[in-house]
Amino acid sequence: YVNKLYSSKLDGSKDLANTFINWRNEIANSLYLSYKKEEKVCRYTNGFMEGVNNFIKTFRRMCFNIRDFNRFVTRIITVFNNEFLIKA
Repeated sequence: YVNKLYSSKLDGSKDLANTFINWRNEIANSLYLSYKKEEKVCRYTNGFMEGVNNFIKTFRRMCFNIRDFNRFVTRIITVFNNEFLIKA
């Protein structure tokens, strides 16, 4: 498939082919790596990071009027750091 991308006349197809070649090990690992948990085989996923990213985007939309960036970052870190999490 990479050879077809190189021979394609579409814009950016050679860049895409180079990306596949440069990141082939990481792409393969993301598809095939697994681990064993309680006699069950589970696959690695980026679900946690997607959730963190979604939270930050949602929080940013809700708090668009926070003027102090350090306060904004501190709030995000506090939510995800269980040591400093304030439980009501």
